[in-house]
Amino acid sequence: MNTHSYGPIPGSTILSGIAGKKAIVMAANVRIATVAEGIFKAAKDTDSAVFMELARSESDLKGGYTGMTPQVFGDKMRAAAAATGCDIWALHADHISIKKGDAAEIAGTRELIDAQVKAGYTSFAIDASHLFNFEGKNVREELDGNIAATTDIARYIKQQMKG
Repeated sequence: MNTHSYGPIPGSTILSGIAGKKAIVMAANVRIATVAEGIFKAAKDTDSAVFMELARSESDLKGGYTGMTPQVFGDKMRAAAAATGCDIWALHADHISIKKGDAAEIAGTRELIDAQVKAGYTSFAIDASHLFNFEGKNVREELDGNIAATTDIARYIKQQMKG
């Protein structure tokens, strides 16, 4: 009986493992899930780590423009990793965009994160760059909305991931 796990590992574990070394980790945006096995095979053959990712626009609660919800994407990536024997990878939520920063959007973002955590995501990138205040009188005022939304969502992710 094979008890080996081919599930994703924490992105922070991968990044900590290469800290201080001359190394890179590829982040593969797998809009077409059928290419995942090739990416995993190349990662395994070169003893490399890889982040498998989709952005919010590509994979949201309704499937985004790829048609893949977080659960569907996670399931497809786990199946491809198992088929190739690749076990050094992270499931990454790329560009969790926050464009308005209002209460409804923050609540919707939290719902998406809940689905991503349930689907086994191990890495998250928050993108609140749209909240730049062009009328700000200094850098702090310009970035205030971005900082507030990013901090709120980062704390929520930490809580949902239990640390």
